[in-house]
Amino acid sequence: MSSHTIAINDTTNIIVLHTQNSIKLTGQNFPAWKVQFNALLIGYDLLSFVDGTKLGPAQTHGDYEYWKRQDHLILHAILSSMDQNVVTMLGSAKNSKQAWDILNKTFASKTRTCIMQLKERLTRYSKGSKSVTEYLHSIKSLSEELAVIDSPLDDIDLVIHTLNGLGMEFKEISAALCARENLIGFEELHDLLQDYETHLNRDDVTALVTSAHAA
Repeated sequence: MSSHTIAINDTTNIIVLHTQNSIKLTGQNFPAWKVQFNALLIGYDLLSFVDGTKLGPAQTHGDYEYWKRQDHLILHAILSSMDQNVVTMLGSAKNSKQAWDILNKTFASKTRTCIMQLKERLTRYSKGSKSVTEYLHSIKSLSEELAVIDSPLDDIDLVIHTLNGLGMEFKEISAALCARENLIGFEELHDLLQDYETHLNRDDVTALVTSAHAA
């Protein structure tokens, strides 16, 4: 994505956003698309056009021409970043805020459904025969998907979900960590579980469990 500016006068420029290389909105990827486009608008200080904090001035106002042109260029960027199969849903949008509102309303229920599905997967996810590294990578991926759709997990919840999915062989260290007054962070947990897995393969876990209690 890129942009260039067009000078209206000596003090006012409008920004033209180019989205040719961006993720195209298909109807199935709205959360990822929104994160991308939201970052673009924030980066060029244009988010106020779509979130309603920069309302259009009266047509007789001196800034109206600037606002109208900038707003329509944002609308054009939104349309350009959509797949042709879904772009028609914005046929009634007269400005960028209307387009933004239509998209958020249209995909809101799908986003809620996606959040519920991801949280259900996270609750039921277990380590099984996977290595600690593989298991933690999968847990982290699920949490990052939730973060993308504005439903991030805090570090404590992430650690609890991780501990709940460990098998019986990790029962001792899970109990030790859960018994702590303050749980460790996910990154610390990653290192500790990897060490425990190594020791588990040597049948020497007593010292590590003691360390988990004291950590």
